[in-house]
Amino acid sequence: MKNKGSNTANLFLSIAICCATICCATDSSVNEGGTIASITKNEYAGNEKAFETFAVEHLIPIRDENIFLYNTDKIHVQDSLLYILDRRQKLLLVIDYNGKVQLSLKKAGSGPEEYLNIDDFAIDKSGNIYLFDGSSEKIRQYDAKGNHIKAIKACFGQSMLRLNDGRFAIHVGGTVENNIVIFDADGNRIEEYPMIKGPLPVLLGNAACLAEYNGELYFSNPLDFCIYKIEDGKQVPWLTFDFEGENIPEQLLSSKDDDEFIEQIKKHTGMLHLSHWKIYDGKVIGTTNRRKTFCYDLEKKQALYFNEVEGIERVLFVSPWFVSPDGTMASYITAQSIFGLSNNLEYVKSEVPLFGILGEEESQKYMENDWFLIGRIK
Repeated sequence: MKNKGSNTANLFLSIAICCATICCATDSSVNEGGTIASITKNEYAGNEKAFETFAVEHLIPIRDENIFLYNTDKIHVQDSLLYILDRRQKLLLVIDYNGKVQLSLKKAGSGPEEYLNIDDFAIDKSGNIYLFDGSSEKIRQYDAKGNHIKAIKACFGQSMLRLNDGRFAIHVGGTVENNIVIFDADGNRIEEYPMIKGPLPVLLGNAACLAEYNGELYFSNPLDFCIYKIEDGKQVPWLTFDFEGENIPEQLLSSKDDDEFIEQIKKHTGMLHLSHWKIYDGKVIGTTNRRKTFCYDLEKKQALYFNEVEGIERVLFVSPWFVSPDGTMASYITAQSIFGLSNNLEYVKSEVPLFGILGEEESQKYMENDWFLIGRIK
């Protein structure tokens, strides 16, 4: 596969899964209805490997020279298929575990079955595809083969989640009036939730995240470090992450002064905030903007923290990764990212279990291609 862009250039979605560091969430307390999860970065178990806590299940080589991706803005795994969003190309690519393209959905335009942009997407249990186009304020439904079914009225927004009961939750962003809007399956607006922080942070990147867990809706806002829950018609702080003094100041997130916000945010470019996350099996698996990954156990109130270190794991897990609702984790690795490993293949095979079971010729082929990594937290 030809790669025309840099995945790691995307600040809000970049993530490295590297050598694991285990740390505890100490003295959990209640903050406006939300538990504080302390993510400690100073404790480091240097002898532990990422593969002791992260299980690699599949390596999928991409050998079709006619296919290229500028970016992997979102990856969803379902029924042994990978759904890959490339916003720049306005493309949804579907491949199987053999790396073969099953569908290339690219219908950008102004026609009745076309879209202006793809801001987000969802897949239902039957394989139907829902493309959210905030520009045209529509959700377009296609069948598993890419045939247009219908257009569903929505609203402007950055992110979309299709709930298990068929409703749609839209993270609006960029307006003072609403933060979250919920539509029924026919496109009727049925619930609205006002902006709870300043409107400006949402303009700096598409880093809003929505998730459903046990039938309830959770979300986070761009540049924020808190996950909120919709409860009894209100937006309630549910889990606030304490990154040991590296959080963006709360008063800055609530600022409504354009000039002040832009000036101050320049001084906090090194601070941490939530990017992509999901809730699965009692755990919050998430990433932050600065290549920090964590898995927070809700029952034990402890966090498994992946830190940046040198070594094999850093090279193999340097690309953005995404968590599907079933806990499957997926990442796109370019051939360029691992080119240097080809000079020391025996070491790679000894360190990476999945490479170790491959023959030398097959291992070398893996290193000459872009590929997707599929795995999960053990």
